[in-house]
Amino acid sequence: MEGNYAISPELLRYRQALPLYVKEGMTRDRIRSFVDRYGTDGVYLSVSGGKDSCVLMDIVRSIYPGIEAVYVDTWMEFP
Repeated sequence: MEGNYAISPELLRYRQALPLYVKEGMTRDRIRSFVDRYGTDGVYLSVSGGKDSCVLMDIVRSIYPGIEAVYVDTWMEFP
């Protein structure tokens, strides 16, 4: 899992155009790969409370209900 995750603008546009169910499948695969590598005790979900992190938390919890979610107040969130 180490390395450069930068992608080209072309690949980004391609991925943005994919259907939602494909994007969700890719997300589930990425989550599984992290858990396969680090185990359920070695993976935590960082949650900001925004819509993107709430969707991610829903997906993660649908696969691994026991993974802990962590929120850190950085004082930079909108009040």
